[in-house]
Amino acid sequence: MGKIQILQISDIHWLSIPDAIDDYSLMRREFLEDIESFCKNGNGNFDHLLICGDIAFSGEKDQYTKAQTYIENICTKIKLKKSEVYVVPGNHDKQRNAGKPALRNLIQSGLACESANDKMFYDLMKGDIETFRDLFVPFKEYRDFSAGYDSVEMMMDKCIERKEIDADNDHTYWEAIISDNLDGYQVHLYGFNTSLSCDQYDWDDWETKRNGHKMFLPKFAYNGFHKKKGKHIYISMMHHPTKYLANGSKIEEEFDKFFQLQFYGHVHISNAFQNADKSTVRVFSGAMQPPGALDKKDCQYCPVFNIVELSINKNMDGRDFLHMNLRVNRWNDATKKFEDDKKASKEFDIEINANPSRWENAPAPVLPKLPDGVTIRDIRVKFVSRLDTKRIINSVYHGFFDETQTSHTNNVNFLKKINEDNKWIELWNKMK
Repeated sequence: MGKIQILQISDIHWLSIPDAIDDYSLMRREFLEDIESFCKNGNGNFDHLLICGDIAFSGEKDQYTKAQTYIENICTKIKLKKSEVYVVPGNHDKQRNAGKPALRNLIQSGLACESANDKMFYDLMKGDIETFRDLFVPFKEYRDFSAGYDSVEMMMDKCIERKEIDADNDHTYWEAIISDNLDGYQVHLYGFNTSLSCDQYDWDDWETKRNGHKMFLPKFAYNGFHKKKGKHIYISMMHHPTKYLANGSKIEEEFDKFFQLQFYGHVHISNAFQNADKSTVRVFSGAMQPPGALDKKDCQYCPVFNIVELSINKNMDGRDFLHMNLRVNRWNDATKKFEDDKKASKEFDIEINANPSRWENAPAPVLPKLPDGVTIRDIRVKFVSRLDTKRIINSVYHGFFDETQTSHTNNVNFLKKINEDNKWIELWNKMK
C-alpha cells in the first residue's frame, strides 16, 4: 500500500433535535456532498474515519442514535466500511448526573492533584471498588455506541457491567492495526479516554482561565508502552490535548517517545505542529459543530474537517520518514460551502526509527489469506456486533466463554486467541 487516506473530525456535539430547527443541518449536508465529490474527482477513497470525541452533547442515548445514523451516511457517501470507523470519548460524551455525581465530583477534583492522582486512582480501585466503578457509569451510552465500532476500553466496560477488575491487564485504552503494509510498515492506532474526571468544574482554557481542575489520564493508559521490533508506526487519538491533563508534561513526554502522530480534539481551532526532534506531529482538530459558531460574525470558531494522507518517504541517506499531508477544510458561512484552509494545511516528514532487534531483524508477521476485500478489522467488527458471540466462541473453543466476565471481555479474549492461532478464516466462515 502506497498511502493511507484518513478523514478526521471531532466535536460534533450531537443534539437530538429535528433538522428543521438545527442551525448546522445545512452544513452537515454540504459536508456529505463535499467529501463525496472529493472521492469522485480523482482523489481516491478514504481508508479510515477518526472521530476525536464530543460525539454527543450530553451523553444521551438518542444523541448517539442520531450520530450513528450520520456516521452511516458518511460511510455511504465515501464508500467506507463501518469497520474503519474509530472513536474516543470527550467531555460531552458523559451523562454527568448518572450514578452519584456529588461524590464523583469530589473524587474528580482529587484526581487533578498531580502529586498523588495515580496512587489515589489505584487505592480507590483496591479499597472501594463500587465508588471506583461509579467513575465510569456516566459513559454507559457512549460505551454502547462505541462497542459497534470495536472501540471500547476494557476497564470502562468491566466497571459499567460491575465485574471484577484485573489491574494488570484491563487497560484504559484500545488498540487497532489500521494497516499491515504501508510500504512495509504496520500501522497501529491507539484510542484514549481523557474525560474520566470531567465535570462542571473543568479547567477549560490553558491561556487565560485558571479556575477549575485539569483532566486525568491514569498511568494505566500510557505507562510502559513498548515499541515492537521491526517496522511499526504508532498513532494516538484522544479528546484533550496534554496541556489540559494533570501531569500533562510527563504524559506528553511519554507520548512523544511512542507515537509518531497524535490527534486531539476539544480546542475547536485547527492547528498542527512538529516537535523539536522531528519525531512526532500533533494535530489539533477543529470542531465539526462548534457551539455558537454560526451565531457570531467573524467568530474564530467555525466547522472544520481534516483530510490526512500518510505515505513513506526516503531521504538521500536511505532513511525512512512518515510523510503527512494535512488538508484542513473550513466552513465559509457566507458562501455556505467548505473551502481549503491554506494557512492551517501543512505537510510534515516524521523520522521513523524501525527499532530493530539487537541480534537480528524481527520476522515479518504471518498474515492470514483472507477473501478479497475482507480485512481482520472487518471480521472483528462484524463479530462484536453480533448477538450470538457466546455461541460462536464456544463453537471454536469449547467452554472458552467465561460466564463471570462481560460479553466484551469474552469477545476481546476470544479475538486475541483467534489472532494467536491465526484462525481468522475459520471465524469468518462461522459468521457467514
